[in-house]
Parts: sequence; C-alpha cells; structure tokens
Amino acid sequence: MTTLNRSLFGIALLAFLFGWPGSRESRDFPRTTVVGERTFVTHNHLARHYDFPRSRPDEGVLVLQNDRHRLVLASDSRRAELNGVTVWLHEPVLEEGRRWLIPENDVRRVIDPVLRPERHVHELGRRVVLLDPGHGGRDEGGRGAMGTLEKEMTLIVSLRVAERLRDAGQRVYLTREDDRDVSLAERVAQATELEADLFVSIHFNTSANRDARGAETFVLPAAGYASTANVEQAPNPPTASGNAYDGANMVLGYLIQKHLLNATGTEDRGVRRARFHVLREAVSPAVLVECGFLTNPREERKIHRAEYREQLARAIADGILEYLGTALRTQLDDAL
Repeated sequence: MTTLNRSLFGIALLAFLFGWPGSRESRDFPRTTVVGERTFVTHNHLARHYDFPRSRPDEGVLVLQNDRHRLVLASDSRRAELNGVTVWLHEPVLEEGRRWLIPENDVRRVIDPVLRPERHVHELGRRVVLLDPGHGGRDEGGRGAMGTLEKEMTLIVSLRVAERLRDAGQRVYLTREDDRDVSLAERVAQATELEADLFVSIHFNTSANRDARGAETFVLPAAGYASTANVEQAPNPPTASGNAYDGANMVLGYLIQKHLLNATGTEDRGVRRARFHVLREAVSPAVLVECGFLTNPREERKIHRAEYREQLARAIADGILEYLGTALRTQLDDAL
C-alpha cells in the first residue's frame, strides 16, 4: 500500500468511526427514521442517545428517566413533560406497533435544548437584558374584575425583575419605565439598538373562562409549524428572524417556566409556541411570559399582593440568571 493510499485509508477509517469533519451535529443527534415523508426518532434511539434506561410504554404513556432528567410522552399528543415542566411539541408523538415515533423537529428544538442546554445557548455579546413590560399608555392590556390593569402589573413586576438582575451585576434596560405608549416595532427596535442578548416580555393573561389559571411562557414556533393554540394555521409559515435562536429560545423559556412553578406553585400551562410580533422579529433569544390570569378571581387577588408579585419577579430573574450562567460557562469552556 502506497503512502497516499495508507493516508486515504486512515481518513476513511476515522470517518467511519467518528464521522466526517464538520459532521459533529449528525454524531451528536439521535439516529432518525423516515416514515412516509416525515422524519422521526424512535423511543429506543432517543433513550440510547440520552442515556435513559430502556422503558416500555404503559397505557399510552412513556416515561424515560435517569439520574438527571425525566421525560414523559403521551401517545397521539403534543403535550409532554420535562423534569416536571409541561412543554408543548409542534407535532404529536405517534405510536406504531411496539415503537413510538417522536418528530425529529421536536427532539431537535424542544427536547435536546432542555437536556443539553449548553449546546443551544447563544453566545453572549454585551451581556444586556432587555425587559419588556407589556402594554402601557392608552393600551391597558387586560383588566380583572377588581379593576386590576395589566399594564400596571407588568410594569411593577418588570421593575422588580430589573432590580434583582442589577443586584446580580447584570446590565438591564426596559422598553418602558413608566405608563406610556410603546409600539411593538419600537420594542424590537430597542433590542436592536442595545444589541440585547436576551429579550423578555412580561404579561398577564385574560380569558372568557373565569376558571382559566396558571402561568405559561411562549417561544417562537419553528419555521413551517403552527402555533400551539392554532393547529389549523396556514401551512408552512415562513422563517422569521427569531427562528435563528430556536434552541436558545427553548432553553430560556423552559428555565423561566421552571422557576415560576417552583416559586409560586401555580398551575403549569407549559412552554408554548406563538408568533407574537416581539418573538417573530426578535434579534436575540426572546420569550413572552404570561404570569397569571387577571380574569380568574383567585389569581387576581394573589396578583394584588406585593409579596406574590415579588415571587413572580424573583422567578423570572432566576430563570434569566440561570440561562446567562449556562451561556457564560459554555463560552469559557469553549475558550479553553
């Protein structure tokens, strides 16, 4: 064998064992299965890749658990649970005989970011967080039966989040610091001007159903997929600028939702998907947090209490700080 042939053989052997140069992503992702025109990851390949012990589905529910993570999937459902937090998939999990099929897109953009956040957090630049108190000025937002105005509650909570982040040494700005009109376009423009590393929009919910309650955190759907609440949406919605941060959005949304649940014990409505303007046009990882329902009498009374609003602010700040800590550690590790 000539020297050239030996070199080519060596390259081929390394490629076979470890993948071709530049194919790290393919090696670091579970094996996929094509069914019809769609791509899935089977539950066995998912378990093997993320070091979950083999588990058999039981009455339409599959639980994968190791010493770090717990994933619960339900057959023919978009609702899943990761480490006790509800997360909504883009598509339902399918059951085909003895194997379960998890859509590749949801493994890539929902499950993997939670299980391996260090692979998805976005590189930090100026380390600026932009908080966005929803509504303001003529736009009151929602209103509760006791007269609670969303625009007032979002500002109070956002100011407390900002104070906590600044106490932790973080650079923080707000899209408004008083009761004034700020358009959606202006909010996104501020993020661009500040070169924000994170954008967090803070809101309170309303519903015609007075029993509706709980917290939910929204991130942008992947390109081509519908919002969580609107599966009948026109097919193949286009890619938006915010889709550049799909993985990071999920990490941030999951962490904030986790801390909200731990701090308040409120009902978990999950990490959901929506094409809100501030998420669609985002120039950084971005989430929109709905802290509770003003139209639920019990929740409105809680939101009126300063100590409860402090719990909300602490939870949102802790979620942001955990994200930033993960991003900073990842950058330091990459630099070594």
